[in-house]
Amino acid sequence: MGNADWASIAVAAAPWPWLWLAVAGMVWALQTRGWPARHMGWVCMLPLLCWRPDKPEPGHWRMSALDVGQGSAIVVETASQVLLFDAGPRHYGGSDAGERVVAPFLQTRGIVALDVLVLSHADQDHVGGVRAVLAAVPVRLSYASFDVAAFVRRDARVWPASGQAESDATPTLPQRMARCRRGDGWEVDGVQFTFLHPADGGSGAPSDKNADSCVLHVQGASHALLLTGDIGVAQERELMARGVERVDVVLAPHHGSASSSGRDWVRALQATHAIAQAGYLNRFRHPAPVVERRWISAGAAFWRSDRDGAVMAESRAHGLRVWSQREVGARYWHGR
Repeated sequence: MGNADWASIAVAAAPWPWLWLAVAGMVWALQTRGWPARHMGWVCMLPLLCWRPDKPEPGHWRMSALDVGQGSAIVVETASQVLLFDAGPRHYGGSDAGERVVAPFLQTRGIVALDVLVLSHADQDHVGGVRAVLAAVPVRLSYASFDVAAFVRRDARVWPASGQAESDATPTLPQRMARCRRGDGWEVDGVQFTFLHPADGGSGAPSDKNADSCVLHVQGASHALLLTGDIGVAQERELMARGVERVDVVLAPHHGSASSSGRDWVRALQATHAIAQAGYLNRFRHPAPVVERRWISAGAAFWRSDRDGAVMAESRAHGLRVWSQREVGARYWHGR
């Protein structure tokens, strides 16, 4: 019965005041028979069940660079659209960030479907959690630099879910699947989404995974965001040769690797915030100290998920707000 669709409903995580109101109402409702207006206590739970997070205003966006360890997963929300860029890593033990981080975050935000899923390239630290994401929420449209259907089927054979037969291990695929190609894009809620790379939709060659990364530019009414995948200096030069505009927030390519974030690229973007998604004490030593210094010297605030946790950015008409979850939701063991 617990596995039935009707056994439970998913609700967004309401703020603490609504939670305390619901607890107080429950305590009131569970008093002994004859307690005044005892049954009215259950009404206090309705705000907790019906609350929904605020959406960005038309023309603006909200970005959440999740703390998935050594990998990548970014949620971009507009007034009516939800986009997920990459799905987090899979670990050698079989667990993945799609199940542990991405899907719970979507539920916390009250997101029951993804309008767009972008998988930058077929490295496990970027797409290892895609099956868990597809199992958690339906996806209307996906873009990738590789064949998503073939990848998901192959992944199901190599990493079958516990207790599942191979034939049942493949989740529902996106309703539509396309390659990300330079120049393709769409506009929704006054926000323009445009792919800047790759030119041919990706070669599919194993040696070119990083070079094939989808690069997505998000332009709102007030601020711009650039999601870069694992492109290297060669791809950065190619993008600069075609003309690259200033952005407000950029994901440091390749988790802040020294093979990316070249000096010319950093100067050309003039970003005010740069974010490196990297795992704590990762064996690649991302982000590279020279890259961090390069972004800071260029005037950008440098955020790193191994130190700051999830990094959020909200574009609003009266300014850009960027903060880390570790700041607003600090625990006593984090220290100061």
